[in-house]
Amino acid sequence: MRSFLGCSNLSVRFYHRPETVLDRVSLSIGQGEKVLILGPSGSGKSTLLSVLSGIIPEHIEAEVSGEVNRRKSAGVMFQDPDSQFCMLHVDEEIAFSLENRSVSPKDMDGIISELMEQVGLKIDKKTPIETLSGGMKQRLALACLLALEPEVLFFDEPTAQLDPASRKDIFALLRNVSRKSGQTMVFVEHVLDGCIEWMDRLILFNGKGQ
Repeated sequence: MRSFLGCSNLSVRFYHRPETVLDRVSLSIGQGEKVLILGPSGSGKSTLLSVLSGIIPEHIEAEVSGEVNRRKSAGVMFQDPDSQFCMLHVDEEIAFSLENRSVSPKDMDGIISELMEQVGLKIDKKTPIETLSGGMKQRLALACLLALEPEVLFFDEPTAQLDPASRKDIFALLRNVSRKSGQTMVFVEHVLDGCIEWMDRLILFNGKGQ
């Protein structure tokens, strides 16, 4: 499979630390693949996602060496959806993503409805985000990412703050999105039940960012 995303001999060191977090890591991810990255805490999994998604070095400074093959458009879902929201109401948050794609305001209402239906967000568009449950906030976060039409989606423990029932629902939703869209997805997760079953490949870190 031709490389769609990946890195070669990637090393990363944060400026406040003497040691590297990632040390000469090489990997290749094909278009449409669903990949799960596993490893102990502190092994560099989230750092790898940050590099592949462009968060490093665009938003987080670090010393990076090696080659990185990124996509022009990527979306990232984090543990805490509130950290990603900047508006007060559901429709405003999704519209903000659409504005980044220069979607015409007259087309937004219909697209927002379609995205909310796609992620199973069956609530009023004007609902205040602060009133949503954790699972509903993650559904909104996913709707916002899909609104960007990214080439690849990254997930950094997106269910870490959810109860078991909500976690199961989110994994089922992501699996359904994957089946329908063929979206390339890269996961870092500690809870595997509901996720590992539909991954194409696992990448294991040995605890030294390798």
